[in-house]
Amino acid sequence: MFNSKDNGFSLIELIVVLIITAILAQIGYVTWNLQIRKSRAFAAKTAIKNIKKECEANRDLGLDSIFTLLEPRGYGINSRDTNSCLGEIASGLISAIPNKRNKYPSYFYDFKSGDISCDYKNSKDKLFTECINLPPNKSIAFGPDSGLSCREVKVGSTHFGYSQIFTAGYSSGSQLKFLKTTFKIGGKKIIVDGLGVQSFRTKQRGRWVISRDGIKNWVAFTTKKINEQKGGYSAEIDPEDPFGIKFYLPNGKEADNIEMLVHQRPRGEWDTYVSPVLGDLNYDPKTRGWENYDPSRGIFVLNPKKETTTVCDGRDSL
Repeated sequence: MFNSKDNGFSLIELIVVLIITAILAQIGYVTWNLQIRKSRAFAAKTAIKNIKKECEANRDLGLDSIFTLLEPRGYGINSRDTNSCLGEIASGLISAIPNKRNKYPSYFYDFKSGDISCDYKNSKDKLFTECINLPPNKSIAFGPDSGLSCREVKVGSTHFGYSQIFTAGYSSGSQLKFLKTTFKIGGKKIIVDGLGVQSFRTKQRGRWVISRDGIKNWVAFTTKKINEQKGGYSAEIDPEDPFGIKFYLPNGKEADNIEMLVHQRPRGEWDTYVSPVLGDLNYDPKTRGWENYDPSRGIFVLNPKKETTTVCDGRDSL
């Protein structure tokens, strides 16, 4: 008689074997991929070392300051006139730049000093830690313990002050909404709308003004809207100013001008609206009493102070 126990594998045994095989295959692929990345980075570093040897040998022999251009796989070698030992015009460096900068480091050679250096922006990847060169991270929301990948950015800081109510005859217990606002930052438009009603508190110099808590709520709401954007944009409430926002732009972009357009109250609506102000009230009649306001364009414009910093916000900077 046929005995299943003595012939072949059971279904459960076969499934277990397949699972183990799949796990081993996955481990093998990951290990193989790491070795490929290491070997390509090593080849790029070796290419830069060979360029250094050739350039310095040619200099010592009184020959032309050029090198033999051999690009390693996955990398491009950059220099003026294709293969000049003097490096690129702007930096004076010969560079080996990977096609995938989030997976491989870049290598540089300075002909004048003889130094070789490297740079790798993907700080979450621990494969090339010796090449991670990022400025100090001062962020609270996107600090080094955020668990997200880090990037170098130029931050633009802003401050938002009191805002004027665009209606009259309301008591201090009334409710109001923020007017729709459109920011233009680094060429990208970001619309902020829909916060809901906020309370205003008192009069200042004959004007009803929104409470400081209302401004805080609007700043937090605006920060959230910016972080919902794609394309390398993020923001956080300024740790040193609860009424300010720090804007983080995609790699290579600077917030030269932050523009803020406050839209008019929608027609047919009787709700009380309030306008955010980029800056503080300054009571200058030329700017309608609003700091950073350009009456000729009808918008707020700020060229913020910028500093280079690191944020770990998980946005692709490469």
